[in-house]
Amino acid sequence: MGKRVFCIPLFVFVMASIEEVYKVVHQIAMGIESECEACLLDNGNIVEGLVREQLYAGQNGKGRLLNPTYENDPFFEEPGRWFHRSKQYKHWKAKITPPIESEVLFLPPRPLEVPNLFITGTFHNSIMARPVAGGLSVDTIGFKDGNDIKGKYGEDIFVLGDEGKEYFAKHILRPYLERFFENCGYR
Repeated sequence: MGKRVFCIPLFVFVMASIEEVYKVVHQIAMGIESECEACLLDNGNIVEGLVREQLYAGQNGKGRLLNPTYENDPFFEEPGRWFHRSKQYKHWKAKITPPIESEVLFLPPRPLEVPNLFITGTFHNSIMARPVAGGLSVDTIGFKDGNDIKGKYGEDIFVLGDEGKEYFAKHILRPYLERFFENCGYR
């Protein structure tokens, strides 16, 4: 008889725990997608910075070096100040924007012949993340030559690369979701 009295409270305790677990899991499942979207929207400035860092390292979002390089850019075949002077341009760019390891993503310094699309910072400053259905879209906004640069180097210059995604997931999204899980009752 003593065993039966002990089993009934244990059964009630287990049922209450299962209900609590169900409520927590259900709350997480119902809100995780919108929470991820909210994290992206709240941290668009970080995504912008990571895309800029990739470009400064001479990479697009696919991890490929920007092309055309200074050696094969048709710009240096056009009449003007830099006509047939790609080598001088390359050295000038190395002085004003030296190739360095990136400070957040630790991308390697770009090779000297690879552009970083940075002279005065106008193009880099035009890189903006804006909300779209399901997340963010990164593009150039308000810079008159932005679309020409995008046309020359491709849409992938605005894509967040693998290193950027990993950084964002580990340092931004994970803590954001941990707070969400905690608010849902997960401990």
